[in-house]
Amino acid sequence: MAKKPGYTIEQHEQLGIELQAMRDRLVKIQVELSHAYPIKLASKVDPACKAVDALRCALDDQICKEHPGNKDMLRVYYRANRADYKEPESPAGDKQR
Repeated sequence: MAKKPGYTIEQHEQLGIELQAMRDRLVKIQVELSHAYPIKLASKVDPACKAVDALRCALDDQICKEHPGNKDMLRVYYRANRADYKEPESPAGDKQR
């Protein structure tokens, strides 16, 4: 069976940005819900956060295997503490009532 090509560094970078934005947005949604509804409802966001986290972890392991010794790969999927990280803005429709 032929080996699959994997992602380029650029593809990993783009996916890392998207997954970080997804996680950040899910956390914001959970906080917003917790201010408006019982915690039982807000906690329904947890499985989605955990799924995104599991994917980020697996991809982080993969990129480090593909590029051993390259320290730049350590922050591809965990971007929040990077100097170039920008927290995504909430969509315009997210304004609280």
